[in-house]
Amino acid sequence: MINKQVVEIQAKTAYVSWGNMIQFTDAQDNEVNVSLSRDLLLELNSKMREKSEELLKKIREETKEKLEALEPDEEFSNTDS
Repeated sequence: MINKQVVEIQAKTAYVSWGNMIQFTDAQDNEVNVSLSRDLLLELNSKMREKSEELLKKIREETKEKLEALEPDEEFSNTDS
């Protein structure tokens, strides 16, 4: 029987080594090292790219909404008339 182990940390830093190892460090300098196969590292890269694109899209949408909220109404912004 394999003992399942779950490790949860609030990562402060992340590092990917040339040896296909990912290292996470928390605020207390505890480390979690994860060794990955090449295939798994490439799969993770693909998933991270997708997630990054989703996050950037969300940030752009939120920024656009904030900017639109700051823009004055066209009805009142024309002071030439």
